Amino acid sequence: MRLAREYGRSDDPVIRQRIAQCFVSVEIMRFIGYKVLTGFLHGGVPGPESSIFKLLWSEYHQTVTELAMDIMGPAGLVPSGRPPSTPIQTDDVGAPNSTASWALKLLHARAGTIYAGTSQVQRNIIGEQVLGLPKEPKADGGPWNELSRR
Repeated sequence: MRLAREYGRSDDPVIRQRIAQCFVSVEIMRFIGYKVLTGFLHGGVPGPESSIFKLLWSEYHQTVTELAMDIMGPAGLVPSGRPPSTPIQTDDVGAPNSTASWALKLLHARAGTIYAGTSQVQRNIIGEQVLGLPKEPKADGGPWNELSRR
């Protein structure tokens, strides 16, 4: 909301709806995090809810950085100001809303759906372990370096 106010977009109903959707996503991730932490504190091991959390987070990260760039408009195309403190996670709490920080976060957010298990792998885990769907059929015939010998 602070970024939307800074750029005079806080009254735009589409921007407000997208901000609300981001807020809801954060709340869902917070409660999933509580569930995972509670299970861990009671001696449990991470289960499929970790896949749900990873999928939600990595896709949220893309959504929120795209929203920030849309709020900044053309100004976001000229990165200036303080860059983000780290490439992987969100910037420091209270960090200034610089175009450099948001633009670089947008580029790094793409990697979040790839590292630590792609979004498609996480969906397969959720489908098989949570929804009870059948396992995805194996398409390969073994190691790639042995395929040409067959």
